[in-house]
Amino acid sequence: MADTFSDDDRDDLLERGFTNDQVEMLESLELDKDNLYSDICKLMDDYANTPEEVIDFINSDYEEPNQEQLNQSEELPQQGGKRKTKRAKKNRKTKRTKKSKKSRKSRKSRKSRR
Repeated sequence: MADTFSDDDRDDLLERGFTNDQVEMLESLELDKDNLYSDICKLMDDYANTPEEVIDFINSDYEEPNQEQLNQSEELPQQGGKRKTKRAKKNRKTKRTKKSKKSRKSRKSRKSRR
């Protein structure tokens, strides 16, 4: 069963202009009702949205992706995986050669000091 608003929250939503059907629709969403209530209050107090605008915003914001969209994303091939590993190898090689040159130079300077 879906979570419901507390009696105080429900009364406040009704005072703000929501209908019983709209409140029941909001309760049917699988969301945390405390967070949903605070989001609704913020939208109405700070942005002066109407109940219809709030419901449209919540429906667009919390809408689950369609099954068709999920299937399309699974069919897309991954790109660029090998290129990154080649670059990483190349960078490692250049770092090694620079490091070894530095160490050779320091060895030479140590030998010349003796």
